[in-house]
Amino acid sequence: QTYGKYEIRMQADDGEGVSLVGLLWPTSNIWSDAINIFEDNGENPRNRTLMSIDDNRREAYSATIRVNERKWHTYAVTWSPGEAVYSIDGKIVYSQADPDISNVPMQLALQTEAWQCGVSNFEQCANTSTPKEVDMDIAWIVIYQKD
Repeated sequence: QTYGKYEIRMQADDGEGVSLVGLLWPTSNIWSDAINIFEDNGENPRNRTLMSIDDNRREAYSATIRVNERKWHTYAVTWSPGEAVYSIDGKIVYSQADPDISNVPMQLALQTEAWQCGVSNFEQCANTSTPKEVDMDIAWIVIYQKD
């Protein structure tokens, strides 16, 4: 859909080098724009998340929010024409207004990923402390259409 509100109740295990992301991804499956509801870099402990808006394959806007991702939280974005408003547990933590924020149909995507070491300064590398299994637990997801 194009525009709406997306809420995800989530918690995750620690796992050095294993990142989490919940994002709105173009239904065309061609990355030009994306809206990251939450993302981390696989750093232990999981104490922060990145909320960002990609514009034409570059991170145009972002905010790093301190939050313990090992505890249950509700992450949300309300996406409307020219605006994205982010909240954690119902409290607005970041917003961005720009007429160039994506207006293409998007779908919700959730993933965990082991980073490739040495690709950038953002990604953390797995090490001997990384467990063989790192879970991202989802309690529920709610998607609202824009009126």
